[in-house]
Amino acid sequence: MFPWLVRGVSALTGLNFYVAGTLVATAFGAGAALMLYRPLAPRVGNTSALWAVALFCFGPLSFILQVAYAESLFLLLLPLAPLLGEPAIARSKPLRLTLLAGSIALQPIAIVLLWFVGYP
Repeated sequence: MFPWLVRGVSALTGLNFYVAGTLVATAFGAGAALMLYRPLAPRVGNTSALWAVALFCFGPLSFILQVAYAESLFLLLLPLAPLLGEPAIARSKPLRLTLLAGSIALQPIAIVLLWFVGYP
């Protein structure tokens, strides 16, 4: 999925694949930081949530958010995992399996989401 998005950005902007990949990964990394802040702020307060985002953005492995890998997209979509337990989604096994298949397509480690899906 990530390479397709990068290829689309590359086709639209005329940038080469590596520059477009870096821009897309950085945008997804910024979105992942926002997706981390939004649920944390009401629970732990703004200051603690900002510290969590700062540690996420400047930690030892934060460079991965700017490299043309799918990890930034996966981290952007990871906060959607708890939605798998929402009643509307929980009632629809095809929808749950579709969300799970999309997650595993992005990152094979997402197989741990099987726990949220309640599979089998």
